[in-house]
Amino acid sequence: MDPQKDVVWAGRGDRWVTKLIFASRSYPVAVKVVNISDKNLTISFQKPIARIVERDSFPMAGRFVRPGSRKYLEWQHLIYESTFSDQMERRIDEVTQMYEDQDPPCVEKEEYGWPTRVLKRHTPESAAVRIVQKTEQDRPSSGTSKR
Repeated sequence: MDPQKDVVWAGRGDRWVTKLIFASRSYPVAVKVVNISDKNLTISFQKPIARIVERDSFPMAGRFVRPGSRKYLEWQHLIYESTFSDQMERRIDEVTQMYEDQDPPCVEKEEYGWPTRVLKRHTPESAAVRIVQKTEQDRPSSGTSKR
């Protein structure tokens, strides 16, 4: 993209708005899609969210505006309206945590003391390994062969 010849137009959907992120030289270097609805958003990879067109040309189809236009500024206000400030997000987290702390636990939690030593598990004798030797009766006799 040549900033002298090309212009980036931002797109918009019913539930999303494109935000262009600019570099210090005042041309866009990244595109961010912001969800402005209350529902989860899925966008197909084929959906155009921004267009690069030659200067003095228009994108062929879709809802696109140039950055700096009045319509683009309205879209940016929609982004700011749909996002919470850091202070508001902290307040929401505090209230949510307060409600969770007031509720009884779903599963009874047993309180254990702090361990002071490593405990060894006692194995019953039935689980212990026994060494068994074969007796003379169990051994096959060398004189008789099995067929």
